[in-house]
Amino acid sequence: MCECIAQLYSSDAYLHCLAHGAWPPELTGTQPLESVGPGGSRACPDLRDHDHIIRPNHRLAAVMNRNGELCCQHVRWGWSPVWSMGTRPPLTHLPLEIVMRSKVFDRMRSTGRAVVAVDGWFDFSLDNTSSGAGRFTYKRPRGGEPTYLAALAQVSESPSGCNGLVLVTYGGGGASGPLQLLALDRDSAMRWLDPSLDWQQALELASRNSDADQNFETVAVRQRFNVRR
Repeated sequence: MCECIAQLYSSDAYLHCLAHGAWPPELTGTQPLESVGPGGSRACPDLRDHDHIIRPNHRLAAVMNRNGELCCQHVRWGWSPVWSMGTRPPLTHLPLEIVMRSKVFDRMRSTGRAVVAVDGWFDFSLDNTSSGAGRFTYKRPRGGEPTYLAALAQVSESPSGCNGLVLVTYGGGGASGPLQLLALDRDSAMRWLDPSLDWQQALELASRNSDADQNFETVAVRQRFNVRR
């Protein structure tokens, strides 16, 4: 499962990319890592880069639809519904079926649709040994543009301990394969942000984008980590 994501550019650059289908013409000042990105090197980002590698409970840039206008919101990765505060850790991932079919999420489906533009994400898996060590792999789109992770976000005007964002997953078990993030292309991301999108349409989005693995590449990360990292 996704342990951390890479956002290597500014929120304005991601917003422009989603709205217009391309990076802004002037990227000066929006490239924190010049060796990574459009026209740059494809080196794997450094996991120790705390400015651009985002882990649960850290703030990230998400795009939401507010009254028909795309806007960027900075929100914690980790959502604490009011009914779970103080009893459970913040939710970082939720299955698509629960998100789209449970009445508990009616309000979030209506007002909390979000996408997180990322340049890639890190998955962690344990080695087949008793050492407790594991490895990260980095998955990223083959092209120069970001991919968009489907999400729900609660963002209140006043500070609230409930505020936060949860990424949407699908698959897991049986013929559907392993659990994975719902990573969308631009058109699908714009469709996800439409609050009228229903369960069957969401399934179609997931199915269409699950066949897009050829558009991603996976890179092994050299560093090894103990499970208690």
